[in-house]
Amino acid sequence: LAAMARVHQPEHQRRDFYLYVDEFQNFATDSFVKVLSEARKYRLNVTLANQYVAQMPEAVQKAIFGNCGTLASFVVGAEDAGVLANEFGQMYSPEKLTGLTRYQMLKRLAIDNMIHQAFPAQAIPLACPTRRRKAKVVRSSKERFARPR
Repeated sequence: LAAMARVHQPEHQRRDFYLYVDEFQNFATDSFVKVLSEARKYRLNVTLANQYVAQMPEAVQKAIFGNCGTLASFVVGAEDAGVLANEFGQMYSPEKLTGLTRYQMLKRLAIDNMIHQAFPAQAIPLACPTRRRKAKVVRSSKERFARPR
């Protein structure tokens, strides 16, 4: 990763770098264990999205739960609910995790390297796309980036 080239850069010069990985199970290799354990000191902020825990090798699971501060979970199956109930400090039962409704989630935040108590939260649904919006985006993009032939 280019972000890991920061090893040669003085710590005070490192700016935050963000890596977002959706469908993480497709990238969940033992190489990620090292990335996750070293990420904080290189100011690499990693956001991982995954369907269920068993899709990942056990070493990767341990690296994630051992190194992640902020954790968000929408409704999960019974097997993951037990794992996540532990991660949320037993404040919420596995039944609570399997019974979340649409847009409900449980979150645990890490702020200034301090992990705070988990809490329920509500996600905001995406706006319904409209044809008018599409046309406006295309027009705006052409105005900003297109050149006449």
